[in-house]
Amino acid sequence: MGSHRNGPRLFQRPANESRIQCLPAPKQHHGRCCRERLCRHCVHRCYETCIYKCLCCHKHRHHRKRSRAIIVKKVLKPVRVKANNLDIRSLNTNRDSVEIYGQYGYQKLPVAVDNLGRLEVITKGGIPSVVFSEQTFSGLVITNKPTLLPLQDTSTQTVYTYSVINLGSASLDAILEVSPDGNHFTLDLQKQVAPNETIVLVPNYFLKYTRLSLQTTSSSAVTTTDVYFQSQTLS
Repeated sequence: MGSHRNGPRLFQRPANESRIQCLPAPKQHHGRCCRERLCRHCVHRCYETCIYKCLCCHKHRHHRKRSRAIIVKKVLKPVRVKANNLDIRSLNTNRDSVEIYGQYGYQKLPVAVDNLGRLEVITKGGIPSVVFSEQTFSGLVITNKPTLLPLQDTSTQTVYTYSVINLGSASLDAILEVSPDGNHFTLDLQKQVAPNETIVLVPNYFLKYTRLSLQTTSSSAVTTTDVYFQSQTLS
């Protein structure tokens, strides 16, 4: 380890160096140690290549002032202003207004409103409209043998419903079936319709095809029925 005659130890010697001597700087040099100037305690002019790391240089280089970014934090509490004389007036639409802008690409454009000040909204592809369709099967004579109504393609219909009106004096069964291909059917819903009763059948399952079959509950009974099939589709 090396030391100075008139001061404390300011540098230390590497373990792998044995006989290299670090001489004191000339007396006329009194500047702070840095990488650009001559070190106060050794003749080596470059701090990076100095064999003996000057402790004062090593110490001072960590205390250099560096610029720091300004961080704006969120205001957690509202700012309350207290004053005696404040000019507070009611807002006026002719004098006070707020303009809202939206960004389209790199452009900032004002938000459009109609002549009543309402925000204009435009949907891509237009607003879909609802298309209503209806099929009526009137005066159907129902016996104990199943009566099959025409097959309905319900693949694009959002809402579809059967309404059965029993006009006769015998009870009947309304059986709703669904099918994926129009050939293989499975039971979806079944209801009994009393004489002079009207019921509504809404399918529980969705498949491409739907059909309704009617038959009386008694083997010898006959009744008359009206059936309505109504549906809604978005165009």
